[in-house]
Amino acid sequence: MKTLSQSKIIRVFLILITLMLGISQAQGQALDPLRDASYIDVLRNTTYVGIYGVPITLKNGYYEGSHDSADDSAGSQVTLLERLMVRGKLSEGGVEHTVVLLEKRGGGTGSFLYLAVMAEVEGVPVSLASTLIGDRIPVRNLSISGEDNQIILDIVIEGPGDAACCKFTKARQVLQLQDDFLATLSLEEQGRVSLADIEGVTWLLREIGPGESPLKDVPVTLTFEAGRVFGSAGCNQFQATYEAQNETEIPVDLVMGPILTTRKMCEPLVMAQEDEFLAKLQGLADFGFLLGDLRFSYLVEGQYGAMVFEQQVVPASLTDTAWQWLYYEDPVDGRTDIADPANSRLTFGIDGQLELMTDCLTANLPYTVQGSSLMIDTSSLDLSSCSADSASLRLGRDLEYVRIFSLNEGRLLLDLLADGGTLVFEQAPFAVTTTEQDKATPPEPIEVRLDTDTVGEVLSS
Repeated sequence: MKTLSQSKIIRVFLILITLMLGISQAQGQALDPLRDASYIDVLRNTTYVGIYGVPITLKNGYYEGSHDSADDSAGSQVTLLERLMVRGKLSEGGVEHTVVLLEKRGGGTGSFLYLAVMAEVEGVPVSLASTLIGDRIPVRNLSISGEDNQIILDIVIEGPGDAACCKFTKARQVLQLQDDFLATLSLEEQGRVSLADIEGVTWLLREIGPGESPLKDVPVTLTFEAGRVFGSAGCNQFQATYEAQNETEIPVDLVMGPILTTRKMCEPLVMAQEDEFLAKLQGLADFGFLLGDLRFSYLVEGQYGAMVFEQQVVPASLTDTAWQWLYYEDPVDGRTDIADPANSRLTFGIDGQLELMTDCLTANLPYTVQGSSLMIDTSSLDLSSCSADSASLRLGRDLEYVRIFSLNEGRLLLDLLADGGTLVFEQAPFAVTTTEQDKATPPEPIEVRLDTDTVGEVLSS
């Protein structure tokens, strides 16, 4: 076994990081409705092969016609499912591919899910192949594994004891593009749908009722964790207990305990939506998956309905660093610099908690992100330790009114409600200190065993 010097360890570490980043970049990227709006619009109006005997062209994401064989219903429809589309490389070379899902319906109860692959030719998507996934298939996730040019489809299929209408067996289907054909390499069952599939994730409300979007810039979230559900109802934070009534059966029935909330007052529209959400949350019955989203059924005053949540995605560029406060820009008084930026720091955790540290404040505050919208719950923040002229006091007060964030050239800008100003932060430097004891004690040798060819070249240099 070979012992490496400290300099070689650092070089090996940098190579491994580079390899990891290369793999990460090859995993494919979900299409964003805002960033990729023009490209998605092209997908709505392009030609697809493999769904019928002849190619079809969608118009605004929809097609209706009769190109099936005699045993299929005439006048079937095809719809592009825009909630889940990914882009990445599925073959060697520089060609980008886009993977989309389409739904075909006929005259009966069937809803047939197809997966299609498009190649980008001079920026225009060209259909290469499509394949049938199945009838009434809930989709949990869709991704591209660029490391081996594979498509990973996480779905729910019909397992033992399931009905065609009501599937509760998780499965992972792995596909690969082979010339103009989509081959299924494997289909592996992964157990039954359970509460563990929704726990430990922050879910962001997308539909408060069938086709009904929540208020803009008023994020509503919930997180299930070890028998406790908590989040933001829009104005107030809430928490409650929950349990599975029949966890060995499918679907799992959820029973909610009494919901407790903080007691802030907000605008009437926000409070009205909050009351509606909390009533539906109290009436939760069961859950399922819908194109990567989470669908909750509820029963309120004898009426059934559903709320849809998407997984909250916090940009890595926001969470991978600590931010120190540089200055604030007031619309009236202009710019005021902070005397000691390192004394006022924010760290956004991927768990939806913001760590605040200043000379007089230490707190963990819940936050929610939706696109560029950012809201921070400061209801638990105690400002009594800060002096009246302290910059920390202003920061603590202003965080409540943050509504928009942006990242620009290594700086974080937090815009306040109603043009109230901007808080500007920069990435905090990573400081390494060496104590006298560290200097006096030589480091113990570190043994590293590596097998990759790339690292082997470093060791021999």
